[in-house]
Amino acid sequence: MNNTHITLLLVLLSFTTLLSCTKEALPAEEVNITEEESITLYLADVDETITVKSLDEVKVIIAKRYDQNNKAVKNAIGKINLFQKEMKYASTLDLTDPDVEKKYSQQIQQKYSNHKVYNKSTNGILWDGHATGFLSVTTIPLNLKASKRNKASSWSPISPGTVVLCDKKWFKGSKFVLFSIIPGPTAVVHTPFDNKADSFF
Repeated sequence: MNNTHITLLLVLLSFTTLLSCTKEALPAEEVNITEEESITLYLADVDETITVKSLDEVKVIIAKRYDQNNKAVKNAIGKINLFQKEMKYASTLDLTDPDVEKKYSQQIQQKYSNHKVYNKSTNGILWDGHATGFLSVTTIPLNLKASKRNKASSWSPISPGTVVLCDKKWFKGSKFVLFSIIPGPTAVVHTPFDNKADSFF
């Protein structure tokens, strides 16, 4: 099993399912959450698409299909666990509080600024340098200033509280998916990525 195939496991994740734990708190008109929530999982190695009902089911599928000693498999599970952890925290936020983004950014910075997620070459935290300071929890070591210099328009929808679920190997020359923890005008974006024109490295 090629590691690249494993890293493609998180290609298609539905926005509504990933926000299901904050279902009661989120304004319905902004996120349009329905009862028929699902996650679409694309298995690149067999060109197969599977629909499941939870991120826990995604972890079960990965565990059953792939070698648990494979580093890429462990990384995929780790990314899901990290996202679930942040979604659980997001469900406790008071979204009517005008300072919610600032408070959220502060707890993220306290939690991750010295964490391996912040320091590893294939993981990182993006900071936007504005009022909230927090742009996203991401699994890609992006350089925001470089992206602005290169006019990477694909990143224009990013707003504070956005999570990027992607892998560096998959990201190059392909697509990325954005999920907003704090609801905003852009809920989810699937966009082509031109590695030459939109280089973040």
